[in-house]
Amino acid sequence: MTGNAQSAPPAEAPSGLISAGHINRFQKRAAFHSRISYGLLFLVFVLFGFAAYIFLFAQNIDKSKTSLELFQEVEIAKSNQSDIVENIQTEVDLAKRDVESGYQSNVQLLKLQLLLIDAETQLGLLDEKERLMSTVGYFAPVDVIKSKEELTVQRDGAVKYEETATKLVELVQQQVATGSITVAQLFEPKRQGSEAKLKKEIIEQKLKTAPSAADIKVASTNIDTLELARTSLIRFGGVAVTLFLISVLVPIYRYNVRLASFYLARADTLLLARDTKVDNFGEMIALLTPTHAFEKEPQTPIDSVSSFIKDAAGIAKKASG
Repeated sequence: MTGNAQSAPPAEAPSGLISAGHINRFQKRAAFHSRISYGLLFLVFVLFGFAAYIFLFAQNIDKSKTSLELFQEVEIAKSNQSDIVENIQTEVDLAKRDVESGYQSNVQLLKLQLLLIDAETQLGLLDEKERLMSTVGYFAPVDVIKSKEELTVQRDGAVKYEETATKLVELVQQQVATGSITVAQLFEPKRQGSEAKLKKEIIEQKLKTAPSAADIKVASTNIDTLELARTSLIRFGGVAVTLFLISVLVPIYRYNVRLASFYLARADTLLLARDTKVDNFGEMIALLTPTHAFEKEPQTPIDSVSSFIKDAAGIAKKASG
């Protein structure tokens, strides 16, 4: 009894015991929880904006080019490549005249012809891409070569390139034998010939397993379906997760707002009690004790889904009964 009597708060407390430090402590707590609530509110608005962005622009997260964009890309590349072929062809024609007039050697002419073959192969590849787009519906970027038809055009150009490179090596070897040029000038044609042979062999190896454009079109249709499913999953799944986070943050925001109001109200009460006689200081202590807590725990997505399944099962059971 004695211990309980000593630990019990006095019925009255002199107003002088309530100092400015006591009031300031509660005011600081109120300001602290106010700042937390403002931060949570800002975060909620950010999450709302993020959810809207995911819903509206989910298809842009991993967006590939449309068929129209790929077709326009091929048309632009064709136009530029045609100009390149035309310019190189002009150089070759002028070089032939110089060779006939004796102003230039056949070596320079063959080097220009190698450039022309390479440029014509690129142009032929673009023509084939355009044909496949129009007839088969196969669309692919300019720098992507996967179909058997595209590889065939590339292989034919590589064969022609290798033949011309071989002629160049033979011509340079003849000039080295006659002493017209040095041996050092033979290494570049040999390197070009080796590269041409390697490129042709790689293309021929790819041709053995390459699918046709029609097969790729069928496979890409299935991939497009998967892409649509993935985009929908990103859109609705991302929005669902974001809204769940918001549902968790909103009660915390409300809790901090009420707690800030609680401490601020008690600080005002102490401010008034400092100049006023308090009849029951024990009741005042009870008033100063925070009793606020979460009113309702937020449901997790698993709880929501399980609740939905149970409700659906109950409706189906009633309908069947």
